Amino acid sequence: MRTYRRRVLKMRGTRTHGYGRVGQHRKSGQRAGRGKTTQWKKSKKSYYLKQKELGFP
Repeated sequence: MRTYRRRVLKMRGTRTHGYGRVGQHRKSGQRAGRGKTTQWKKSKKSYYLKQKELGFP
């Protein structure tokens, strides 16, 4: 039997399945589909170009 299946069976009847009461397995939703690391650079690109126009390094 696979391990991920075993965890599901282990968590049966526990209401939160080990994710706590507040966040409830929603952390990646706050990132709005941006993946794990790379996309934040794209959002900073326009800010960087504007600063460069103004003469900042």
